[in-house]
Amino acid sequence: MSAHTTLLSSGASAPLTPAEEAELAAVCASLDAWGASVRDPAAWPTHPHAADWDRQNAADYFERCTSSDAVRRELFTLVRTVLASEPAHLSLLFLLHFLGQVGGLEAVADGDGGAQTLRIRGGAQQLSTGMAAQLTAASAAAGGRSGVGRSGDIGAVRGGGGGGSCELRLGFRVARVELLAGDDGAAAGGGLARGSASASTSASASSERASDGSGAGGGGGVRVHLEPSGEDDSGRSSKDNSGGGGSASNAGAARAVTARCVVVAMSPPLWGSLQWSPPLPPAKRAISQRMYMGRCVKTIAVFDTAFWSCTTGDAHHAVAVAAADAASGSADEPPLQPAGGEQRRPHLEDCGPVANLFPSVVDGRPALVGLVVAAAAAAFAALPPAEQRRVVLRQYARYFGVPDEQAVAGGCRAFLVKDWMAESYSRGCYAALMPPGLASSSPDEGCGVEGSGGGGSGRGVAWGCGPDAARAPVWGGRVHFAGTELAREWAGYFEGALESGYRAADEVLEALARGTARVSSDAAGAGLARSRL
Repeated sequence: MSAHTTLLSSGASAPLTPAEEAELAAVCASLDAWGASVRDPAAWPTHPHAADWDRQNAADYFERCTSSDAVRRELFTLVRTVLASEPAHLSLLFLLHFLGQVGGLEAVADGDGGAQTLRIRGGAQQLSTGMAAQLTAASAAAGGRSGVGRSGDIGAVRGGGGGGSCELRLGFRVARVELLAGDDGAAAGGGLARGSASASTSASASSERASDGSGAGGGGGVRVHLEPSGEDDSGRSSKDNSGGGGSASNAGAARAVTARCVVVAMSPPLWGSLQWSPPLPPAKRAISQRMYMGRCVKTIAVFDTAFWSCTTGDAHHAVAVAAADAASGSADEPPLQPAGGEQRRPHLEDCGPVANLFPSVVDGRPALVGLVVAAAAAAFAALPPAEQRRVVLRQYARYFGVPDEQAVAGGCRAFLVKDWMAESYSRGCYAALMPPGLASSSPDEGCGVEGSGGGGSGRGVAWGCGPDAARAPVWGGRVHFAGTELAREWAGYFEGALESGYRAADEVLEALARGTARVSSDAAGAGLARSRL
């Protein structure tokens, strides 16, 4: 990861009057204090306001607590840009819980020290390719075969403590998760399988079986059924010429992996895309059905020159942050910084669909990375590609005060769009969120919200579908759940994904330690990782 700051411009941080600044500061102080009080979901049942907060959406609260349109606009923009959601769709309690997890509004603000301060040089895809390279290296060191192949290939890494194995399967998806017949529901120890929508599995003492389910074996456990994803490495359909549904390289190659424990690392709304036998408990089903993904479309416009570095505008709209490591070369990014002058820019979001704007460099050329979020993302995604390009470049010309919009369009050498809502294995971003009434509802109510209860205190409210219920293992500790949404800190961020993964691994180790089989020597020697962040 690069050790430099990134520069940002967004519709938030528009110039406010002193009175508006004071009002915004008071609201933010309340949000931070309340967020700290509901950081731990275990405190919600006895919290005097948690039930009321869960019954209302963030938009209604913002409307009631503010007298200034400008302050209200700041708060709406905050939710849209940070969580990619309309405030009206979001539980106020969930928003406060999120702020408590990250340490307050300042932690997710724009500029130096905020959550957007650091960026991965070269892109986040390097995390996947780096882990793949580690698997390959581990395989070579252990004398196994290559650990990673292209779509449709199956790689395996053998060796490691306890004689287990690690397999990375590309071009497959998890279709069904099955509790084996005769399982007593208690983790018997010995093996670990990791299942996700991308069919990445890591199993020790696991066994692969044909898709007909033969050879279940004794001792109980969980069987994860895989099927060809029908998509190539880019995520697009890659059907063969035979008219079948699988890709040419793996058609008909359905498999099943059996292990004693499984970790499901998927956003909760995707749990319902799998077949579960037996069905998930009511709380898990309600969470999967009612949590919703944020909406975001990412655009990258690559230019000949950084025209934005020499335009005038208000500094509130161009937060320039010095590089933390000048030697890293981060200064190559042309800043969103005015050269001078007193002319104020309009609000970014008033000029077009982009709500967050970052300067970058792509293949040595200056670029602007723009994020279209929340309701605007759905409308933008429906536009034809040429119209998407036109409205974004027109927005940049207007925002940076360039009179000739065609000059901006003519200087754009490439325009890329990534619609995360169209991705079958994410269905949106940045993460899954809770609507009003879900956390405080009873599991038996399913998708209903009537169980939100009576008075302001959380006492007497069911609290059956909150974050703790989302994280809870099922099937007697056989199936565990991870993913950034299920983190106990920094949910929705890379740090949250790491924290939840470590937490799920700790749960599995504890489950295996309670079983009859031995945990591998490496796992026992490493101990439980209570906190690695």
